[in-house]
Amino acid sequence: MAKFLSPDEKLEIAMQALEDICNPLGALERKIKEGEKLNGLAVQIIKDPYYLQSIAKEAIARIM
Repeated sequence: MAKFLSPDEKLEIAMQALEDICNPLGALERKIKEGEKLNGLAVQIIKDPYYLQSIAKEAIARIM
């Protein structure tokens, strides 16, 4: 069952997604496990429009 989100929670999800799209490297760094490091592939990932699109799609799915 989907969790009910308040308007403030929805706004927070949307704002985080926008921040992640503007700073995709920071978003990747938050997702890696402690002690892990990003490699050169991270640069290619953050430039990929489909990666940025996936951030937006995930936020929309959580909000809806």
